[in-house]
Amino acid sequence: MAHNNVTEAKKSHVFKSQLKVMLILFFDNEGLVHWEFVTNGQTVNSSFYIEVLKRLRDSIRRKRQRKWENGWFLHHDNEPCHSSFGVRQFLTDKKMYTIPQSPYSPDIAPCDFWLFPNLKLGLKGERFATIEDIKVNATANLRAIPIEGYQRCFQQLQSRWSKCVCAEGRYFEGD
Repeated sequence: MAHNNVTEAKKSHVFKSQLKVMLILFFDNEGLVHWEFVTNGQTVNSSFYIEVLKRLRDSIRRKRQRKWENGWFLHHDNEPCHSSFGVRQFLTDKKMYTIPQSPYSPDIAPCDFWLFPNLKLGLKGERFATIEDIKVNATANLRAIPIEGYQRCFQQLQSRWSKCVCAEGRYFEGD
């Protein structure tokens, strides 16, 4: 019996981390306004989101006094908990004005097209042993983003809105 001396090529495998952390954050052209990590096991529903919005209001009152006095707009995506009756009622009661998110334009959400890719880039290749390590590193990366980055984000948002308006809300691809 002849033996074949061919060795099998080894394949590398990517393993997804067992550690998951959800981050909720709000920012404007001046930088971060409010952020918080969702407790492990917490369901993000309309009741939870209303509590987050209360904390957001407090942060705006403390950090953006001029905007608090002169008015500001909230732009969030179309997650069901963001558009529930309870959340809409809370927003109305507190005179929190929203900019609607077009259902066919996911690339209009600044978190999706700018912030989260930037955050992921800063954490790329890192391995974290604990959820606390993830939170500390993510927070450090968020704080390291310069104000000019946030300003460029809102310039990009304006450009994306213009393209969406020109397309009359229809779907289109590419920048």
